[in-house]
Amino acid sequence: MTQGFKAFLGISALALIAALLAVLSFDKSSIHYTLNQFHHPIADGIFKNITHIGGVSSAFIALVVLFFVNRNTMIELIIALIFSVGVTASIKFVIAPNSIRPVYALENLRTVPGVTNTEKNSFPSGHTTFIFCIATTLASRVRKPYWGIAMGALAIAVAFSRIYLSQHYVIDVLVGGIIGISGGLLGHYLIYVKPPKRLAKWTNT
Repeated sequence: MTQGFKAFLGISALALIAALLAVLSFDKSSIHYTLNQFHHPIADGIFKNITHIGGVSSAFIALVVLFFVNRNTMIELIIALIFSVGVTASIKFVIAPNSIRPVYALENLRTVPGVTNTEKNSFPSGHTTFIFCIATTLASRVRKPYWGIAMGALAIAVAFSRIYLSQHYVIDVLVGGIIGISGGLLGHYLIYVKPPKRLAKWTNT
């Protein structure tokens, strides 16, 4: 494991632990109301745009780039995405299809103009799953700690944007982050740590 990957996992773990402590200490509505107080026009613009990095298009771009740069890592990301998206989609649409997003469930929230709001499928956060899945996969290949920290900070910022825009509760992004990191670690394990024989034929490991 590279120093960059360790740095990424370290900063990500700190953020997830902080979120977990908040979830265990307070109810989700209270946490959201507290965080919702801290709105500013500059932050509105930043989070309104940065949230899109956690979309499906980012995963597609990453896969296309990796196809030309490092196909082993591309396969690693495919495995990570299959696991992460599969788990998140199963929870969203089968286990908790009627989970209401805070923008619809809570009153008197400060919202950001121009944001497209969806009523249901709040739990867990798909954007958070995507960004942590992609970031974990890419961070597994970086050597410098500052790159790992930068990737972790970006993933955390995207996750927080979902709360800031009232699209998700803290618990939604917490679970999305755990799923995304788990998918990334699974892909890394199956490609670079202990690849199955059939999978090894498709890689250079």
